[in-house]
Amino acid sequence: MFQDMSKTLNQSMSPFKELVDIQTKMLEQLTQQQMACTKACIDATMQQTQALQGCSSAEQLVELQKPTPASWKRI
Repeated sequence: MFQDMSKTLNQSMSPFKELVDIQTKMLEQLTQQQMACTKACIDATMQQTQALQGCSSAEQLVELQKPTPASWKRI
């Protein structure tokens, strides 16, 4: 009797388990994308910091603030 109830419960929970698995995979992918984006932002900040140290005039500073095609790319 208990085995039948356990089997019935497992069968009825199967769709929920599948949903949880799908959501877990989606969350893992989202986390990986967020980490890649965070790394790209940190890299860009480091590059900008290095470039700012080389500025010797206000014009150079303004030029660094202009967007470039490379900064438009999406991750």
